[in-house]
Amino acid sequence: MLSPSPVEKPVQSEAPARPLLSWLPLADFFHLDTRSLALFRVFLGLLLLCDYTDRLPDLHAHYSDEGIVPRTSLPVSVPLSVHVLSGSVWWQGALMAAGIVFAVFLLVGWRTRFALFLSWFLLISLHARNPAILAGGDGVLRLALFWSLFLPLGARFSVDAARSAAAGGEAAPDRVVSLGSAAFILQICLIYWFASAWKWDPVWRTEGTAVFLALNVDHLTTRLGRWLLGFPDLLRFLTFATVVLETVGPVCLFLPFATGPLRVFAIVSFVLFHAGLGLCMALSNFAWVCMAVWLVLLPTWFWDRLGAWLRTPERLGLTVRYDATDAGCVRGIAYLRTFLCLPEARWIPSQEAPPFLARKGAAWAVVDREGKTHYPFEAIAYLLRLSPLWWPLGALMRWAPLNRAAAGLYQRLAARPASALAATPAPPEPLVTPLGLIENTIVLFCLAYVTAWNVRTLDYVPIQSDGTVGEPPLRRYGHALKPYFPAQVNNFGIALALDQSWDLFAPAPGRSKGWYVVVGTLKDGRTIDLRRDGAPVSWDRPELISATYPNGRWRKFMQNLPNPYYAPLQGYYAAYLCREWSAAHPAEEQLQVVEIYFMGEDFQPDGTFAPARKILMYRHLCFPEAQGPSK
Repeated sequence: MLSPSPVEKPVQSEAPARPLLSWLPLADFFHLDTRSLALFRVFLGLLLLCDYTDRLPDLHAHYSDEGIVPRTSLPVSVPLSVHVLSGSVWWQGALMAAGIVFAVFLLVGWRTRFALFLSWFLLISLHARNPAILAGGDGVLRLALFWSLFLPLGARFSVDAARSAAAGGEAAPDRVVSLGSAAFILQICLIYWFASAWKWDPVWRTEGTAVFLALNVDHLTTRLGRWLLGFPDLLRFLTFATVVLETVGPVCLFLPFATGPLRVFAIVSFVLFHAGLGLCMALSNFAWVCMAVWLVLLPTWFWDRLGAWLRTPERLGLTVRYDATDAGCVRGIAYLRTFLCLPEARWIPSQEAPPFLARKGAAWAVVDREGKTHYPFEAIAYLLRLSPLWWPLGALMRWAPLNRAAAGLYQRLAARPASALAATPAPPEPLVTPLGLIENTIVLFCLAYVTAWNVRTLDYVPIQSDGTVGEPPLRRYGHALKPYFPAQVNNFGIALALDQSWDLFAPAPGRSKGWYVVVGTLKDGRTIDLRRDGAPVSWDRPELISATYPNGRWRKFMQNLPNPYYAPLQGYYAAYLCREWSAAHPAEEQLQVVEIYFMGEDFQPDGTFAPARKILMYRHLCFPEAQGPSK
């Protein structure tokens, strides 16, 4: 072997050039953990179930042609909707029932992608049927469903995952990094950055009175919110803190150090922020939806530390032995592994029934850390007690009557013919499939589209009190968007319900408040309050105005009545009241006139509110019966 001469030096290999921005942990910035996606999927299913449950009592009033908003009153540009195909109650009820079914599928993760797509479509269809009752949480929910279409929500803790495991499929990875995950995270950031950008009024930036004004919007304020009005210094601090959190909070997701802890800090901050909003203001589903959206960002760092904290000697010493030749047993074990949340357990298959199982006539058993064997049905109860998720159910099964009932159910299931349990499973499908060219193109286009939409919402033309605007209007959210896009491009965003604006209590909260009094004059000359089930008319201020509405949908509808965009609904609402009263009362008690009054209190320069003044918004003659607004 030759050695270099004294005057020669060995050739040193050059270090490879570092890629540009290689020091940025981009995967940490834009990853979503599949466990977080599973948690989010469960919350999505629950939120949809609660949403449909909240709407069901008002099928007739809010969604049928005999209600307040007939289909003829809807705007031309609406999202894609099958709800507008019929104005009958049974059609609306059938579609809501379908929505509930797919929400349950989403909750348990069965055919997750299919259930997710139909849940999104039915939700935007439902929203298009009556835009007058939509709140901020509805917009966040439908956007969350849309961006979730590009994420593997069924990869963990789902029926899909259990079916894949039973068929021999590979377990899903902990982390997912894709254009879909990046778009979901950036959409969350857009919500808060533009909510902050909208807050340019001095009441937010310099005066610090915005939260005080917002809590004086009595149709939203709860008892806790009203109590906080007695602490002006705290409200001033909360005003500035809101702007700072909405501006800086999302930045914590993209700092190149301590990415896991900083992300958890941002999530906790926003969850507490929305929990506070929900306690102080009746914002329908807004707080719950926003908290669920933030939980999807829980990083792998969080789950690893949570898993370490949950490890106990009992869980570490857990062993499950089962007969791998019994297809029904393999399938049941796959479901147990998927849903029990016991990653420390050892699941040991045998290609023939182990002797200790054969002696008991069992297909599987649990061996605890002390070597004691638990056979079904005791094994299931033991696993439930060890599960960090299902331990309350395991504790309940110690109660003798419930234990006997569950044991009887198990015995009946175990006695089913083998053919009923041993069907050949379908070949496993990948739980996490990389997005292809078409999906990535859609994601990039839609992300650029919603970013541009948000930018142009900051420059708008206010709609005047007479409903006129200075430029060709695209009327959304009480103002007209300037025509930066061609009309066809606007229609794309509206059709897919991607249109959005985050002017929540911005540029400044309203400076007037009050309550409604709807006076009905009967045939015999008596006057009644139609909002209080025919009680005598009272002009006194209610003790808690937010409690005078049956639910958040009615609250939003009444809140929208003064809006010039929704002004025609005043007549439809009055006509609806006439029809409903007439159908439920005899001829001598028929309504003759309906008058909608707003008792308004305006904010004065000295920081107080002026005494209430009676404002007649609309007067409707019930006979002859009008099918729309009175002329």
